[in-house]
Amino acid sequence: MDLVKLYLQIKETCAAIDKKMDLLRDDIRNIAESAQSPSAQLENSVLDYLDVVQVLHISVRQLRRLHNTGKLKGFKVGRRRYYFVAEVQAYLQELQSKNNR
Repeated sequence: MDLVKLYLQIKETCAAIDKKMDLLRDDIRNIAESAQSPSAQLENSVLDYLDVVQVLHISVRQLRRLHNTGKLKGFKVGRRRYYFVAEVQAYLQELQSKNNR
């Protein structure tokens, strides 16, 4: 008799766990559908001038030239200049298209 009660109790517990897992699965799907993709989040990221220099493998002076000519615009906060990742990617694509010609 005790085994039957234990079996029924385990069966109820497993059913409850299964329902909770289904709810978690649905929540995860909803979060995944509503969240931005990692690449979209990266495009909204900001790099300071030292990061851009390292990414492009150029000097700080060359970066200033790119800014002064308007090839990389960026923005200032206080005395520091920052660039969106999307801007840097666009500049790299422009360079690549020029090299493919």
